[in-house]
Amino acid sequence: MEIFECVHAIGGIGADERAGGSPALKNVIGTAFHLGGQRFMSAAHVLRELETYPIRRVGYADAGRMHFVTVDEIEYADHVDVGVFHADVPGRPTPRWSFSEEPLLQDIVAGGFPYALDLERVSITPRAFKGYIVAGYKYFQMAGHPNVYETSFQSPRGLSGAPLWKGGFGAPLHVVGLIVANRSTEMLVFSERERTRQGTETVVERFEAMQHALAIQSVEIADLTFRGLGGPVRSYVERQTPSP
Repeated sequence: MEIFECVHAIGGIGADERAGGSPALKNVIGTAFHLGGQRFMSAAHVLRELETYPIRRVGYADAGRMHFVTVDEIEYADHVDVGVFHADVPGRPTPRWSFSEEPLLQDIVAGGFPYALDLERVSITPRAFKGYIVAGYKYFQMAGHPNVYETSFQSPRGLSGAPLWKGGFGAPLHVVGLIVANRSTEMLVFSERERTRQGTETVVERFEAMQHALAIQSVEIADLTFRGLGGPVRSYVERQTPSP
């Protein structure tokens, strides 16, 4: 199975005033992926934003064309920024999962739809990322204090909701996390005040910063319970048949 076979664009659709108010894709909000049985997972904040649009869709490619189907039965675990939903997307592969904690420097890949929508050319561009895990820790800035990974690549807007994978390049892909944010850590390294004879003051400051994608670890997702899944995530995905 390849990365984008089970990864999908989340799209908000509204009225196109230039076309007499007919429906038109307004924004690719984020990314989602198939859990099996036409159930999908994304970041909760992506699905919350999707619900602000009158028409909610998830996209899939077929024969070189993009198709969109209705998103419904949305459920949330907001305390860890995870959501699930139902969509009648035909014939999607089902990924494998790994519910063990991964070590630092573990090779990882991700794919999704950051800055994907080109309205002028009416096209959607998927993007893929490759790197490794640089940190793992408990994230206290989120209500549920989940364990997270930081990755060596950033998470541009629109990548939220994408699965974080280990494997690929000949090895089977396994989901090890869910990308939910881009984290920036900054440090003030220089500060100087300049005062003019007229009494005005200018403050010059220089910061150093590093940015990493932030992913909820699969071990934190495993025991989340959703009605549409009939119980915990781990139990649901273990009942599915992974695609080769």
